[in-house]
Amino acid sequence: MKKIKILIDARCVGGEGQGVLTYIKGLYTALYEKYSEHYELFFAGYQKEDIKKDFPFVDDEHFISLPKISRMNLFLFLFPRIEKKYKIDYSHFQYVTPFRKKSKHIVTTHDVLFLDFWTNFSLWYRLKRKYLFKKSLERSDIRLTVSNYSKNRISEWFNIPQKTISITPNAVHPKFFSSFDKTKVQKEIKEKFNIENYILLVSRIERRKNQDVLLEMYKDLQLAKKGIQLVLVGNNTLDDEKIASKIISFQKKYPNKIHWLTYLNEEDLMKIYQAARVFVYPSRAEGFGIPPIEAAALGIETLCSNQTAMQDFSFFENNLKDPNNYYLFKNSLKTLLQKTPNNKINTEYRNQVKMLYSWDRSASVLHQKISMDYC
Repeated sequence: MKKIKILIDARCVGGEGQGVLTYIKGLYTALYEKYSEHYELFFAGYQKEDIKKDFPFVDDEHFISLPKISRMNLFLFLFPRIEKKYKIDYSHFQYVTPFRKKSKHIVTTHDVLFLDFWTNFSLWYRLKRKYLFKKSLERSDIRLTVSNYSKNRISEWFNIPQKTISITPNAVHPKFFSSFDKTKVQKEIKEKFNIENYILLVSRIERRKNQDVLLEMYKDLQLAKKGIQLVLVGNNTLDDEKIASKIISFQKKYPNKIHWLTYLNEEDLMKIYQAARVFVYPSRAEGFGIPPIEAAALGIETLCSNQTAMQDFSFFENNLKDPNNYYLFKNSLKTLLQKTPNNKINTEYRNQVKMLYSWDRSASVLHQKISMDYC
């Protein structure tokens, strides 16, 4: 049987571990493991070592080295030439596809938050992406997104029929479901980072993520006096000086109580999750929102926003709240900190995440879409 050749735009591999990298890694690792007899996968990226680290099954023949050239040259000339040279059947891109096609195209539009929450983005940012996203969706043969919310908003903004958009949700790595000794991990985190008994938020530093709001809640609830610390894990890749300055000012106000950790390796990040007392995710807007379901998979007490795509996380029940209602969310955090952890409920959270968000399930959706389209 002739294998279907898929080219994956893997330029994000080797960069910061944001959602797109997590998505590509999870989706195509699962697709390879489940359907390798159907597909021949080619990865186009910058560093072969980085590709092989995240995708151990990729050999030299299936790694395509990309030069550091402008996006215009890459999308106008190079990608079409690669598609033709390797006789690619499908090429998978994130958000934006090349202007010319030498194969069928798959596009994943993770979100259109820049349109729904336009005041947080510059006019040029919005205009450029709105045009490119629309054209990419119109040119593509298979359209994917990661949540019901994003599917609805993409359809609304670009007049794309919902039935032509399939959902391949982000998922949680199986390692998050492994058992661990919480007391042991807490001791390790105390020794390495000098942090303990803490509330955790994992997210890039960004206005819509509400790190500044969580800082205010920490102050209003007088948690420093109660010996509770706050840990913010996230890189300031957008150079948000306002949020960064506020974090630093709170660190000075509450020495050794407010911790801002950046560029953690995977092992340290996992242990930071595991050792947390409570995980809080007050984001106002997400195309999906991976961190709260990672925390839930570990059985960590979690308080999550109910806005945008996160409304799908209904299994959180009473711990799914509106962060725009400051007093409601603050009081929910207070209640969560006061109560004894309910292991039965946390186990149910883990089971729900495991059932609803798996890369095997997303890979099956992609396989089905390709099979139907290829025929």
